[in-house]
Amino acid sequence: MAYVDIAYFRVMGSIPDAELVDFVDKHPGRFEAMSEAVSRLIDSYLRKRYATPFTDPVPEAVKFHAAQILSYQIRIFIGFDPSSQQDGEIVRARDEAIAWLEKAANARDGLVELPLREPEPGKQDEDGVSRRRARAFSFRSPIDWHRTMRGRR
Repeated sequence: MAYVDIAYFRVMGSIPDAELVDFVDKHPGRFEAMSEAVSRLIDSYLRKRYATPFTDPVPEAVKFHAAQILSYQIRIFIGFDPSSQQDGEIVRARDEAIAWLEKAANARDGLVELPLREPEPGKQDEDGVSRRRARAFSFRSPIDWHRTMRGRR
């Protein structure tokens, strides 16, 4: 299921209505395919931590950022003008959407609230992220390290 349909995109996307209608008429099925691809891109960022693919209702934040990335993809297909201020805003919105996805996928200090995935059977990853143990061990304490470093001045 694609997270963004044509009705939502007309409201939240950054492509003018006339250009969008022309794009959909000239390339039947392309909008749906691109929307599906963007949805799977979002899933690939969020799969490790969250229950993807999202089911109805899809979180509004996910739909909004999917629309921003889709606007960029459609603009590239239609034709991109680097000197256009509107096209510059589309690029900026796409960059912000990707940054949001990276922040949401951050398991340590991600501040995004989305439905977490179920823990894997037999594992204790309640928050949806498997944590590993440290692979190094030392008998020396941090105090010993501090004394050693103090002597190197």
